[in-house]
Amino acid sequence: RHDEWDGIIHLAALARVSDCEKDPIECIRNNVLLTTDVLQQKFQWFILASTATPPVNYYGLSKNFCEQLAEYECAKSGAALRILRFCSVTGEGENPDKLIPRAVEHVRTGKTFLLNQSALPFEYADIDRVVNEIMVAAVDASYAPGSIGKPQHISDGHIKTYKQLMILAQHVANTNAQPA
Repeated sequence: RHDEWDGIIHLAALARVSDCEKDPIECIRNNVLLTTDVLQQKFQWFILASTATPPVNYYGLSKNFCEQLAEYECAKSGAALRILRFCSVTGEGENPDKLIPRAVEHVRTGKTFLLNQSALPFEYADIDRVVNEIMVAAVDASYAPGSIGKPQHISDGHIKTYKQLMILAQHVANTNAQPA
């Protein structure tokens, strides 16, 4: 343990909804208990990566509770807090079995692409935007001691149809980006 940190950017979580539903105890252990442990550190500001997923499953519930814990602990300690609610993050280095990388692979190679209809609709945010939003939040929090910011929803778009997914995949494939 360190005596005191200038700030903490907390990105760690069991983030796949399906994994959280399969093992709710591991979800709570990873998302809630470990966040509680991090919040016991001394710091001047705290950035919490949360989710745009509503609290209708174990993942959403766990992240919602983490937000409440962060608000409580930061208010108690006088630390600044910024909560960033991310949707599906896409970009270089993304797990190839996730939806957008699979769609891009289909566009690039013509390999069969089966879409589970429960995958739509969904929101996404590009990793470059996510990194930028984290940096902006950290600078903002460092200049506003004790402030508790309103949670920010981070999204670049909303995919509602298969056609919209294929248009995005075509765009990513044509930019030679390596999907995450």
